[in-house]
Amino acid sequence: SYRARLTKIRLQTFFIMIHSKLKAASFQLYLKLGNPFMKDLIEMADVSSEVMNAMGLSRLTRLFLASSALECVLGLLENTSRRRKLLDSCIMELLGLNRVDAGLMPTNHMGTQDEAWSVIVMSACSMSSAFLDEKSEMTEYSAENLNVALATGRFIRVAMELFALSLTTRETQHVVFDMPLIGTVICLLQTFHSHIDEVLKKSSIDTTYQPNLLEVQLMMIASKALYCLECSLDRNGYLVAFRESEGISTVSSYLEMFAYNGLDRKSVDSLGSVSPIDLNYSAKCVLEGALNLLNISLSKSKHVLLHGGMAESGVQIAYNPYFALFCHRVFVSRYNDLESVWKVTFQILREMVEMEPAYLAVFLSSTACAVLKTVFSDGKFPVIFNQPSGKVASLLLPICKFAQSMCITIEGRQFLAQSKMVEFAVEAIQQPCVLYTVSFGDKLNKIGKTIAQIIVDAEAVKLSVKSILRERLRSLCGEASRAWATLPLQQDPALSTPRMQILQKLSNVCTLIEGMFVENKTRHNNELMRDVLSEQVIESLMDAYICTLPPSNQLFTQLSIKDSLNFGFITGAKTITNLLKNTAQSLPHVVLPIIYRQIDLTLENISSSKQNLLAINSLGSGNSSKSNESDDGHRPQRPQSGSERRKSRSS
Repeated sequence: SYRARLTKIRLQTFFIMIHSKLKAASFQLYLKLGNPFMKDLIEMADVSSEVMNAMGLSRLTRLFLASSALECVLGLLENTSRRRKLLDSCIMELLGLNRVDAGLMPTNHMGTQDEAWSVIVMSACSMSSAFLDEKSEMTEYSAENLNVALATGRFIRVAMELFALSLTTRETQHVVFDMPLIGTVICLLQTFHSHIDEVLKKSSIDTTYQPNLLEVQLMMIASKALYCLECSLDRNGYLVAFRESEGISTVSSYLEMFAYNGLDRKSVDSLGSVSPIDLNYSAKCVLEGALNLLNISLSKSKHVLLHGGMAESGVQIAYNPYFALFCHRVFVSRYNDLESVWKVTFQILREMVEMEPAYLAVFLSSTACAVLKTVFSDGKFPVIFNQPSGKVASLLLPICKFAQSMCITIEGRQFLAQSKMVEFAVEAIQQPCVLYTVSFGDKLNKIGKTIAQIIVDAEAVKLSVKSILRERLRSLCGEASRAWATLPLQQDPALSTPRMQILQKLSNVCTLIEGMFVENKTRHNNELMRDVLSEQVIESLMDAYICTLPPSNQLFTQLSIKDSLNFGFITGAKTITNLLKNTAQSLPHVVLPIIYRQIDLTLENISSSKQNLLAINSLGSGNSSKSNESDDGHRPQRPQSGSERRKSRSS
């Protein structure tokens, strides 16, 4: 036990050295290919290796040592695969990640036809049965048995991290070698299915039930396995391996489990008997992993020629009754509790409609569609989205993409006109829950392009969106002018002030319109731009320029700085400028006369302001002259003008 503790301390020290800022030369000797330390590190990372079994240690000690060694391997592999190159290690060669040639079986550092990294992952997956046995047989939690079970779960999760990181180095020719490993991970998920279903049933029966440590470990392993399959689908050619290993059916079983969780399957036909989805954090991670996996599978299937046809791409899931039930339960749930689930559900619906247009009629006749219609057709911003921490910004683009896919049929366009989905996206960009979103400008451009395509296909949506944008621009410009008129000499420059919120709303609307019309320069969009950006709206935007300036004290401070070029709310000024500039290119006969009038008005204001300043200056000079005469009896000399100074210097 003493040697085991010493070994664990050495492994933890080595882990700290890998992630520290120490010079690599201080321990580079240990990282060379011929050094026995690296070979022993790989052997210790496999809890079932001959070296670990020959040590005669307890199972708990072996798991702790294997997990520590595997974390060191992960650190070295991440350093190499992320191209940081801070450490010149031989970890790729020892794991067998760079020994695959075309048509040749890979070999590891021992010369066998197995890759060390896949052997470690296989060994970890084989321990899942032992983990489940310990979980089912454990009636009384002894400290040692509980620690063994938790250590087993931790080792499996770290091995899954190795799997996900190793996939970043794989190419299309590696699919043949990695297919058994993908099948092993899918078998692990199939084994965990019934146990996770049991935990979900306990939570649905007793709302106060909290999963114990082993149940949480169980669901975290499942979510990590789903993440590994996501990483595999991101690689070219791995979709076939996922499909051939019954990956689609496994994902389908998990979605069915969550759809019927807490419900009686015989009583879900009526609309009122369906309850929202209520999950704890670990169960939510499993659900998000299954949804992401299905979404990636559908997206990849559009770009890959599938020899088995559409029936094996995941579209068949849409025709199962549980999928409509699942969508129904999502749409009646609070968005703040299931942010990612809402987002991915819309993405999946869009992919299914684009791959199988006939499914749109099935969705429009489902109860989920009826619920979705009531969510958006209220005419106001739905309360379920107006949460303080609700990330509504990430949901807007999937909603618009799904709405765009529904324009392929007359029924779909009628649903968009009745449900107000597109109008919801336009209203959402002005809500407080999206005003402080970082890097929202790029998403706004994409949302604008999508809405521009929708209004081309749906006439009723075009009229509604056109009216909303025109009214919002005029109202926001009026609010900004009123806020500027009552602005004190000094104000808090925080973004949470009412004036800054108005300017952020105006900036979002301008960016959306720019994405809609400017980058889609067609005759149809030019006509629509003329209706939205009317002469009154453009004049209001011109008047809103001054509202972007800061309070007087702050403005004079910035003017005193020599290198200061930007004043006030820069983002708002730029968005208004870009919108007017691009509008002038498309509609010069409308914009240019307004600009000329504004220039003339500004020059007149400058002239009158100059005269006022000269009058104030002369008045001040007269008062100072009188005071000087009363003191000395002499009038002070007038300062020389520029021409007089030049004459004196020339003479």
